[in-house]
Amino acid sequence: MEQTTSWRVQVTDASGKIWSSGVRLAGKDEAMCYMGNALYDFRDREYSIVEVKAIECPGEVPNVRVQPCQRGPRRGRARFGNAVWFDHGTCHLFKWHEDAAIAVAA
Repeated sequence: MEQTTSWRVQVTDASGKIWSSGVRLAGKDEAMCYMGNALYDFRDREYSIVEVKAIECPGEVPNVRVQPCQRGPRRGRARFGNAVWFDHGTCHLFKWHEDAAIAVAA
């Protein structure tokens, strides 16, 4: 049975803009690990990051995988710095875009 919920990372910068990408992850721990990528991706932006959070996306299937830990106390879970796997031709998912629909609602 295919999983029908996923998690994404949402970034808010100092100007109030809300950003997201097409990356959908299988669990909250994977999304929390992916937050490190967001910090790296936004390092040279004009405005600093104010908030980074994991958002559940019901009805959306995960499209990116994070390599789980093989040993230790986090065995089977994601951790910061784990490898991110994506299918060939899906690198466009990693591009951050302004999430205008959320910004209007806020």
